[in-house]
Amino acid sequence: MAKWVTRAQWGARPPKSVSHNVSGSGGVAIHHVGAGRYVNADHNQCVSLVRTIQNMHMNNTSEGYVDIAYSLVVCHHGYIFEGRSKANDPRVRPGSNGTSDANYKAFSVLTLCGLGDGTPPTSLVVTAAEAVKWLRDKARAGTRVSGHRDWYSTSCPGNMYAKVGTIKSLADRGTFDPVDRDDD
Repeated sequence: MAKWVTRAQWGARPPKSVSHNVSGSGGVAIHHVGAGRYVNADHNQCVSLVRTIQNMHMNNTSEGYVDIAYSLVVCHHGYIFEGRSKANDPRVRPGSNGTSDANYKAFSVLTLCGLGDGTPPTSLVVTAAEAVKWLRDKARAGTRVSGHRDWYSTSCPGNMYAKVGTIKSLADRGTFDPVDRDDD
């Protein structure tokens, strides 16, 4: 079972604003960090990376982000970080899917991995599936699971794209056995 990390626990800045104008009918789009390596031995590096991503988004005046762009963020250590979606307020519109229409239709999960990490660890795939299941249960996300590239012209989610079907299958099954994480 994934461990939940609240915004307060990871040191999130308060959002500039919050929009609940989201249908979620398009399900959940999977994202990755980009180039580089982000699968780290030390979980504290994951916490720091989530703060860095939020700061990068909120300090980017040309894009107009009001918060970290993602609904939820997951790491291979089995943690789900609150992004824009929170336990007490799950139906918050993301800002990560590339277009206003995509942000209206789909929630988003950022996986803390990059192209330099190679094949995503099973533990990351399972934790992403748990995040998708949570968004379905709590935020009423649709059943579709897609890659960011299915919504917008981008290479995102990189190596995670090959795992989108597995993420959907695990979320559909809805049970997450610890043995699913054993290869990491």
